[in-house]
Amino acid sequence: SQRNRMRQGPRYPLFEEFVRWLLCEWRAGNELDMHWTPVLQFCTPCQVRFDVIAKFETLQ
Repeated sequence: SQRNRMRQGPRYPLFEEFVRWLLCEWRAGNELDMHWTPVLQFCTPCQVRFDVIAKFETLQ
């Protein structure tokens, strides 16, 4: 049956398994793909000295 064929295909991780894997990799100090890296590790707006904050929609 079609149901049995689907069971034989590739098994994808459950969300919980994926998160557990990410945490294990992060705790081990392994470099993560930027898509799974916590945003605070590569987005540091507090370290930038801004001169101007502007809204582009209203610039002429």
